[in-house]
Amino acid sequence: MGTRASELFELAATGVSHQQGSVLLNGDVFDLLGSLIHEFLVLRHQGFGDGLADWVNLGHETTTVYADTHDHAPESLFQKQKRFRSLPCGSLFHLGYLFSYETQVLKLRSPTQQSKTGCFWELASKTWQHSSFFCRTMLLDEYQERLFVGGKDLVYSLSLEHIGSDYREICKNSSELFAGLYSDYWGRDAAIFRSLGRLAHIRTEHDDERLLKEPKFVGLYMIPDNEDRDDNKVYFFFTEKALEAENNAQAIYTRVGRLCVNDVGGQRILVNKWSTFLKARLVCSVPGMNGIDTYFDELEDVFLLYTRDHKNPVIFGLFNTTSNIFRGHAICVYHMSSIRAAFNGPYAHKEGPEYHWSLYEGKVPYPRPGSCASKVNGGRYGTTKDYPDDAIRFARSHPLMHQPIKPAHKKPILVKTDGKYNLKQIAVDRVEAEDGQYDVLFIGTDNGIVLKVITIYNQETESMEEVILEELQIFKDPVPIISMEISSKRQQLYIGSASAVAQVRFHQCDMYGSACADCCLARDPYCAWDGISCSRYYPTGTHAKRSIVKTDDRMVKMDLGLLFLRVRKVDAGTYFCQTVEHSFVHTIRKITLEVVEEERVEEMFTKDYEEDGPHKTPCPVQSSIPHGTKPWYKEFLQLIGYSNFQRVEEYCE
Repeated sequence: MGTRASELFELAATGVSHQQGSVLLNGDVFDLLGSLIHEFLVLRHQGFGDGLADWVNLGHETTTVYADTHDHAPESLFQKQKRFRSLPCGSLFHLGYLFSYETQVLKLRSPTQQSKTGCFWELASKTWQHSSFFCRTMLLDEYQERLFVGGKDLVYSLSLEHIGSDYREICKNSSELFAGLYSDYWGRDAAIFRSLGRLAHIRTEHDDERLLKEPKFVGLYMIPDNEDRDDNKVYFFFTEKALEAENNAQAIYTRVGRLCVNDVGGQRILVNKWSTFLKARLVCSVPGMNGIDTYFDELEDVFLLYTRDHKNPVIFGLFNTTSNIFRGHAICVYHMSSIRAAFNGPYAHKEGPEYHWSLYEGKVPYPRPGSCASKVNGGRYGTTKDYPDDAIRFARSHPLMHQPIKPAHKKPILVKTDGKYNLKQIAVDRVEAEDGQYDVLFIGTDNGIVLKVITIYNQETESMEEVILEELQIFKDPVPIISMEISSKRQQLYIGSASAVAQVRFHQCDMYGSACADCCLARDPYCAWDGISCSRYYPTGTHAKRSIVKTDDRMVKMDLGLLFLRVRKVDAGTYFCQTVEHSFVHTIRKITLEVVEEERVEEMFTKDYEEDGPHKTPCPVQSSIPHGTKPWYKEFLQLIGYSNFQRVEEYCE
């Protein structure tokens, strides 16, 4: 049974409110195993502003998924889904688009193991017409305080505060869906799609191997280049067979592909097809003797470490070799400046079938092929439909860049060739230690082990020193680690296998012993000797990570400050009100917000302060106003003499 891409995305467009197993979420990569789709990437795009936080935030409205309820599902959706009764939903990385006909109800047990390092949960299932639940990925959303666990037929939404809770949720979202997939039954028509959202559906051209040749999609991210939203671009990370490897028809290269978010195709050429697609080779290799490098060509996983400048995240790629003789893994680090330089550089060109690939030295049309319709281009073109035909035609025939993207230091930061593990997943945390800054690598393997590693660059020898801090056996059985999510704020690592999810702390300093020497020799950047024990190190004289406050449906910006309509634990911190004049920043007000958990509040109001005496509130206030005639907040605001009382009433009533 085959299907056309238009049918697939008609399903996607109607499936937002379906509550039987059809779930629309945002994410990264989604691999549908089975007869319909082979590879599937998705990305929710909300525009420039906060980088990763822009598209990992899953929205604020959620609806519980009931296994036997489908009152809100469009009739057309059910008619179409009956045609795909055997469609299995598969893996997604950072959550994607799920839809299926059969129903599966999952039960999440309470934590089955607890230790000083974290907790462990098993996923059990009560299934109709399906085998047991098969967890394929996770997404950590710190703003919503949710951990989303994706499986074959539905997505679990778990509270980070109460992760053992038993309920299911779907999220509404009206954003754009970017997808890389095989859209035909035989798995031959590889394409990158955009659907949903305000812009027209668009895809890459059919059967053009210059664009994609048997790709395997790994990840994608929206990374802004500047302050102009119209210049936003989506970066795809994938592997494919390389056309330019003329002496090796089976050579696999890792690519970075780039598209403009606002691309609508050409007017006469590439109608409803991508007109800004470019790609460049991503190289990870070890320099060898006589200039012969050892290449790690197949990308397994990619991780973006966001810094204060969201336009320039640090990119970590986990690679393996494609050789049948030599097996190994490597981790390379890339900077956005190198990636942008490759896309701003010369194009690769091949004159004809009998010619070799070379540098294109002819005239490049204006606007530059692959550039976006934005103010960066002078604002002359409103959309890509306004581009001249010669610019569209050039982009169509020259999608490959000549210059490859090389890693920082021109070599990997980590190489593993001992064959002990197959490395599958990577997550990175940047930590300030007593002796400087470190990037701590958490590497998931195919046998349930997570390696905690740091690498130290020696400038004198221009070499990397590898220090394995811990080998954590996460799961009882040696099962592959399929997905990892990291929370630097909570100092927690979330690890998923096919049937379980584990939560592990970044550090367990007490395991290094009670001696100063043992603590120091461990070289764990999270830990330091405090004079008594080996404990968590907190740098002094440094500021925590700052971010600009985003207002939404629960946080309202008012003349005199912020009004929280609902408070979450993640809101705790120090808030600064600042003015900027001629690049000088002046802090007007600093307020520290502490969030008290509900259980603690109940304890405070129910605690006996005198034996056998009446319950007392911590701060009893005598009110002259009869009880029940005025909401509590009005008494409180009048008590503190809040001058903006009338404005608060507008939001509270």
